[in-house]
Amino acid sequence: MSVTDYFSRDNHPTQIQKVHHGLKTDPAVSHNGVVALDLAQRGFYVFPCQSQPGSSHDKAPLVSNWREVSTRDSELIGNWWRRFSHALVAIDCGKSAIVVIDADRHGLVDGVSNLKEILGPDLSIIGCPIVETAGNGLHLYFSQSESELFRNSRGNLPPGIDVRGDGGYVIAPGSKRQSGEVWSLQEGSPDLQQIKSSLPFMPASLSLLIKKTANSEILQLDPGDLAKPQLTTSLEPRAYAYAAVALREETHRLAAVTTGVRNTTLNGIAYRLGRYVARGWLSQAEVQSSLINACQANGLLKEGQRQVIQTIASGLSAGMKNPYPDLPDTRPKNQEPQEVDVGQDTIVAHNAHHSALLSGFIFDGDIAPKPPAQLVKKLIPKCGICFIGGQSGAGKTFVAVDLAVSLAIGSSFFTYPTTERVGVVILAAEGAQTLASRIEVAKQQKAPGKLLPIAWLADVPNLTDTRRMRELVASLKAVDEQFQTNHGIRLGAVICDTLAACFAIEDENDNSKAAAVIRHLKELSDRLNIVVIPVHHYGKSAETGLRGASAWRAGGDVVLSVLADRDHVTGSCDNRRLTLAKSRSEREGWQASFKLSYVALGNNDDGDETGSCYIELCANDNGSTGKKTRSCHVMHALTVRLSAFFLEKWVRRSDPLMVQDL
Repeated sequence: MSVTDYFSRDNHPTQIQKVHHGLKTDPAVSHNGVVALDLAQRGFYVFPCQSQPGSSHDKAPLVSNWREVSTRDSELIGNWWRRFSHALVAIDCGKSAIVVIDADRHGLVDGVSNLKEILGPDLSIIGCPIVETAGNGLHLYFSQSESELFRNSRGNLPPGIDVRGDGGYVIAPGSKRQSGEVWSLQEGSPDLQQIKSSLPFMPASLSLLIKKTANSEILQLDPGDLAKPQLTTSLEPRAYAYAAVALREETHRLAAVTTGVRNTTLNGIAYRLGRYVARGWLSQAEVQSSLINACQANGLLKEGQRQVIQTIASGLSAGMKNPYPDLPDTRPKNQEPQEVDVGQDTIVAHNAHHSALLSGFIFDGDIAPKPPAQLVKKLIPKCGICFIGGQSGAGKTFVAVDLAVSLAIGSSFFTYPTTERVGVVILAAEGAQTLASRIEVAKQQKAPGKLLPIAWLADVPNLTDTRRMRELVASLKAVDEQFQTNHGIRLGAVICDTLAACFAIEDENDNSKAAAVIRHLKELSDRLNIVVIPVHHYGKSAETGLRGASAWRAGGDVVLSVLADRDHVTGSCDNRRLTLAKSRSEREGWQASFKLSYVALGNNDDGDETGSCYIELCANDNGSTGKKTRSCHVMHALTVRLSAFFLEKWVRRSDPLMVQDL
């Protein structure tokens, strides 16, 4: 008798170890932990989920990337349930090679009754394990088909019935809530663990409904933008088979894509499948449903359903304007057209093999040219990595603060308009004590008296630690919700000031470590759909660019350089300018001159005046050639004459601004 079977009969949990198949367990592991260990021993991959009845987080994974970390390792499982003693046990259906029919009862929708209308009133005759859920529903367990995987698409199943297959998970039998509700085997049902290797396949009456096109809402694309389907004639069945295999292979690849390239991959796949839709070889609803399920599997859907829908719509629309060409006719010459059996194993096998070999390649014409979306026109993308680099004292942080305020109010940045008003988070690993003053002075110039969607974190952990990075992502999602509640806008940018301090970089010349940091930055951008803006120092000479490894410049989508002519004796700077030193999509070399203007904010405890500086553009600067206008020459001369005076005042007053690297 297994633990699952034991607890379906309301036995007392103190007897757990007596029935655990002789597996030695830690007494500190909870009831659900022992259930997880028992399942793992029988070949199921498990992970912990939250138990919060009535909450939107109920049954949500307690671990990140659950598809990657679900395991059969007893040590890891023990650690999980010592940490999350009351966590529910989830089974990774894909790794465990099972598919589960989930029939729920919610309000007027009775999925159990609908299921019995399909399979008959006595479900036990099917011979599969049947689990009664804590919500009064049913889980029916079947073996996953190797030839055609079931994922999480419900197809044409009636309301209240869902599918949990490859890319999905279910709460395991034996899981128990603190309040007493339990997922238990229905009386007379086969034990899931006992027949793991001999689970029956899904009845055809169910599988055929799942494979049918879902009657779900189709993406609302402009019909005028879509090409009319161009159906083939004699080779039409072969074309259907070819497209079906392509759909299966492409969605399987999309479901397995990791963070960093998911949205780009989704767009490309939607485009390619849209070309088949234009020919009538696939239906639009079928493609949409499959892509959404794949995005649910790879985690992209959780990070923004609207963005996923928009990307699918954009890719499909572009693909349908470029219909896939006729498949080559491989028949001998003079042979009359013959009907092709779509179900022939040879055709499907050949196309599957061919599609698998080509998986990942993008051919000319597969993706329509499309400029990247921009947050600041001509300068900063909506997603990706934008470095702000520069010499010590040139004003890097002041430029970053000016950018933050510009984005938070939706105003222009160095004369270039922002395309969207967004919230900004500053990871102030350096200079946090003066940040409030700097933001206040910048606000006075652009949005006096307003509270802006800007937040900063002074105690920044070492972000090279994967766990710390996961915690930061969770915190930033909470900040995003706060911005949307208080200001009605999303989090759009995260500034890391400085890069070296945020990631505790000891050797900036190590390309392998630099590449690892770049991967972290890209993951942060992809998971939150934001632009990440690391502030980084230049080398001893401005000509060397970003200090340290070449991977910094190579990994950045944009590099904005903050330059100045600095007197290394007095520390004064003049001829400050911002330059577009690198861009993947725009012409490089743009330059604009600016100066730092001081504003007093009040007095300290000793009565001395305190304040900060803001970015002031030089009047009439053309912003394109990099040549200084007469006004800039005048301002530079004044800066040189007054720099010693301000330096003396700031040092005498111990203004904390002076001890920060601008």
